[in-house]
Amino acid sequence: MNSPEFIEKSKEYIVRGDVVWVEFGFNIGEEFSGRHPAVVLKNGGKTLLVLPIISKQPTNKQLASKTYVELGKIYNFKMMKRWVNIFNINPISIERIDFTKKRGNIKGVDLDNKKSI
Repeated sequence: MNSPEFIEKSKEYIVRGDVVWVEFGFNIGEEFSGRHPAVVLKNGGKTLLVLPIISKQPTNKQLASKTYVELGKIYNFKMMKRWVNIFNINPISIERIDFTKKRGNIKGVDLDNKKSI
């Protein structure tokens, strides 16, 4: 995964709406951590802006905060309810992506219809 050729070839195929598996690493305090799927919001070359996806139902208090948005269909992923917390937007190195895992996507129109994303 650290091969420059592999990274360079892979980055050109990553676009807004792709859902990729990301290793966020260890957390400090309340930082997001671990391996999770994430929605790509912007590809900046060697750095991506992503929004981690969770499958655990947010609490009523979290939903009332309006910071959690339920996602629609993620193509090429198992059909289930999933959410994002808009405060968890992260810039990550492209090297954190696991290119061996299945990649999905969210259609652009669905991303654009999510008022908070």
